[in-house]
Amino acid sequence: MLCRSCTGITLKALSAQPGYPHSNSFKALEASSKTCSLCALLWDAASKSPLFNRRSSTGNSEDPIYLRRTKAPDDDDKFLRAIQIVSQRLAWSSDDDEWLSVLPEYDLESYVEQYGAVALYSHPTPCLKYGSPAGDDHNLRMGQKENLDINFSLPNTLPADQIHERDTRANVIARGTREIELPRRLPSRVIDVGPSNGSQVPHLHVCEQPEEGFWIALSHCWGSIPLLRTTTQTLSKHKQGMPMSSLPPSFRDAVIITRELGIRYLWIDSLCIVQDNLDDWRKESAEMSRIYGMSFLTIIAAGASNSQGGCFVPRVTRFPPVEIHPVDSPGPFFAREYIEIFNRQIDHHSREPIDRRGWCFQESVLPKRTLSYGTKMMTWRCQMGSFSEQGNYKSEPWTLYHETELSSYGYSRWEFIVQEYTSRSFTYEKDKLIALAGVAEELSRIWKDTYLAGIWGGDVNRQLLWAKDGIIDRTTGSEIKATRPTQFRAPSWSWAAINGPILFRANWMQEYKSLAELIDTEVIALGNTPFGEVSSGVLKLRSTMERVMGQWDFTDRHASVAKVTSSITPESYTTCFLDIPEERDWASTELWCLRLVSTLSEPGWIEKDPNVRVMNAYGLLLVATGKADEEYIRVGIAKLDFEAPAATEVKTITLV
Repeated sequence: MLCRSCTGITLKALSAQPGYPHSNSFKALEASSKTCSLCALLWDAASKSPLFNRRSSTGNSEDPIYLRRTKAPDDDDKFLRAIQIVSQRLAWSSDDDEWLSVLPEYDLESYVEQYGAVALYSHPTPCLKYGSPAGDDHNLRMGQKENLDINFSLPNTLPADQIHERDTRANVIARGTREIELPRRLPSRVIDVGPSNGSQVPHLHVCEQPEEGFWIALSHCWGSIPLLRTTTQTLSKHKQGMPMSSLPPSFRDAVIITRELGIRYLWIDSLCIVQDNLDDWRKESAEMSRIYGMSFLTIIAAGASNSQGGCFVPRVTRFPPVEIHPVDSPGPFFAREYIEIFNRQIDHHSREPIDRRGWCFQESVLPKRTLSYGTKMMTWRCQMGSFSEQGNYKSEPWTLYHETELSSYGYSRWEFIVQEYTSRSFTYEKDKLIALAGVAEELSRIWKDTYLAGIWGGDVNRQLLWAKDGIIDRTTGSEIKATRPTQFRAPSWSWAAINGPILFRANWMQEYKSLAELIDTEVIALGNTPFGEVSSGVLKLRSTMERVMGQWDFTDRHASVAKVTSSITPESYTTCFLDIPEERDWASTELWCLRLVSTLSEPGWIEKDPNVRVMNAYGLLLVATGKADEEYIRVGIAKLDFEAPAATEVKTITLV
């Protein structure tokens, strides 16, 4: 049953500004949700929005609510695929919100906020065809009803030859070559799934000599339950055969998909690496860039928290589709829960179990093609773009294979990668660098730069300005803590030296000048790759050094931030960002700051005067090790006045 407001929706009003006036307030929408099925769907979407509590706390919950067509981030995507829930009074903006827009007929302070959305589709046939007068007028995209019945054995996917045919042009463009994709050298071990008819028991195939072929890789969460693995004791048994009945659901589904696509080989990490052989693990881990990057396809079991979850996870929907009849439409629409994807810098499968696992990050960005099975939908990504089962399409290709785009973004792309990557968890602390080695290796090939335990030599001054990120844990509501690993994992100057999410303070610097000179580097790698584990790392830097002395104030809302008022010139102060907030004892020790960069603030950013720009310097907070002259460890970073005090001197130091 629909209320009067919902039955009055028109396509024309949805496409106009400010939109279709739906409710007088959020309270009114909540009240109507008790009896109207569409209002219930709208209220659910709005109340789950991160902005909802903020609006309520600022007293703006009485602002009117409008419904309007979405405006997608892609310039070439002009179709209506959802209805936004917006209200325009509260002035607010976010660099990360691609959906935020300004209503031109209101004053400068009248921004709109989006409080979620509901998806639209037409089934079984479009009620408005694209190309018709009405379709062109409203730029409508027709979707189709999703199949919520998961009792099927095979995904509705393209045969392998069609995937190859459709993706070849994109692959050629992305790789900068005109060569047709050919079979590649197989990994050391692969699972031979046998012919498509399933007449052969899968078995572990060991390539004693170099062999060529196509393979599919599986990305999955290991979870905390026992996992089927290849060990020195089970290696011989797995070579003889692994019956389908012995495989956990995720592995079994991957075998079925591989067979259906007509591919002979499948690579699964727990089965193709001898898990109790450290030498084999290091050797094969160093091949991740090639194994995933050259796979014909990578299947992502995104919705499963362990190998028992399978690819075809049950889909649970709290709201059945709601049928609506806009008065100016020749046919009905259906509204359903809107699933947000393709709107993040890196991650295209947000909030799935696999997005919390550190190892799975590079497994999703290295492949040329991925097919992701999530809790809400199936998602395809290739070098032409991304396409979801819901009907969303994004033409932006993945940038690891678009070298021109990587060049234009520069090192900021790496900063976004690390920020997303460090927000994930690891079963073993030691994996922090090795689980990103494949991405680093690929970027090293493109950038022709030296990789230094997570930092690129060509951008060392900016990249050393990493800091703990104040990300809020969704389950606890508090900041995710930063801790130090129990054993050495990386030198103190590397972001890999701490556990927890990090950010780069230099991300927003539009204009900056390097103040430090990189004199020498020495990073000792473990294993077979310079992009993975390290046993030590040294940087020699030359720049201005100064003591950080004064009264420390730890009253900032972020526990890691402190303001230090100078004991020499009280009118000046230094803002210190400790790597580990609980390590406040550093305040009572002899702290030094090595200047790395200077930067101009954006006009009005600090003084609230559009004509004022302030110059600051950023540097490393250091403590002497006492083991060698001018040898220091990093304990944080600092922001300070650009004008250096008289007590500074230029030094060459060793950072460990």
